[in-house]
Amino acid sequence: MGTEEGVERFLKDLREQCSSHNIKIKFARAKTVDVGGGIRTCGYYDADGRALAVGKKNRHWLSVLVHESCHMDQHLEGSELWDRESVFGNNILDAWLLGKGVSHLRKAINRIQALELDCEKRAVKKIAFYDLPINTITYIQKANAYILYYNYVYETGVWRPATYDDPEVYLKFPSRFMSERYYRQKLSEKIRSIYINQ
Repeated sequence: MGTEEGVERFLKDLREQCSSHNIKIKFARAKTVDVGGGIRTCGYYDADGRALAVGKKNRHWLSVLVHESCHMDQHLEGSELWDRESVFGNNILDAWLLGKGVSHLRKAINRIQALELDCEKRAVKKIAFYDLPINTITYIQKANAYILYYNYVYETGVWRPATYDDPEVYLKFPSRFMSERYYRQKLSEKIRSIYINQ
């Protein structure tokens, strides 16, 4: 599954792409990176700050970097999904999770889910193109668990980091991408219990 040569080729092309767009790549010698305000994550793409970052000591750093590089691609290509999300999505969700009053929360979450689904599909294509040592079946299951997790957050008002990255969670999800309608569904008791029990 995958090759080290593929990883080298991916990193070489990524560095060239970032250099040509004046984007700095940061490989932190830690499992997580600081996104500001003391908030840490495995990796991120910051369009305004022109930065792509990943915690290199995280055992899934390559998957994270592929995912975040696909967000960068969405931005650089001028994807409509990226533009909609940047205005209406994460800012609204973040404000709501902090207890602030917001409007159009469901619409914001739908837009985030559409953006993430597009990103995950791009990532799987990139994994195949570079022959990266990432199991795409597992990757898609994690992606499905992650995208549907937004519905759980919508119902509970709580975000528990990396719940969707637990094998007890993601192995219970489909190994193929579904329609956008699937991700927007009201959670069944079966799916809800998967998140609750973790």
